[in-house]
Amino acid sequence: MDEVVLDAVVVRISTAKAGEAVTLNSFTLPSDKRGKAVLFHFGWDRHWGTDQSETYPFLGRDVIDAIVEAGAKLVGMDTFNADDRSDPARPAHTEFLSRNILIVENLTNLGDLPDKPFRFFAVPIKAKGAAAMTIRAFAETPGGGIGRANE
Repeated sequence: MDEVVLDAVVVRISTAKAGEAVTLNSFTLPSDKRGKAVLFHFGWDRHWGTDQSETYPFLGRDVIDAIVEAGAKLVGMDTFNADDRSDPARPAHTEFLSRNILIVENLTNLGDLPDKPFRFFAVPIKAKGAAAMTIRAFAETPGGGIGRANE
């Protein structure tokens, strides 16, 4: 259960552009990430259902390395993929999954989450041997309210 219910922080990167790797030069990672969910809010969920959703910002190698080094437990984003789909090396998936860092993609409503830490729930369906699956993602925000992070 501690893998799918985590303290979390949101990283807001409103300057991210379609088809570009997001690097550490474009934002500051929160200092305390060990054992937490780090959710990247690009505002890309506004493009769902459009051709624009297919070309999205993705995590650069320096960001991937910083998250691994910091000991995050889960990485999420409101884009189609953590990696550039044209890169067969898939560095985010390769590095994160080899270190048991979970990846959650296609999140929505991250803009509604607070800038202070909160609890993030990524509840999977029951499955064995699955490489990917649908989850029910939501957040418990300070003050006890439950917010929606994915529909």
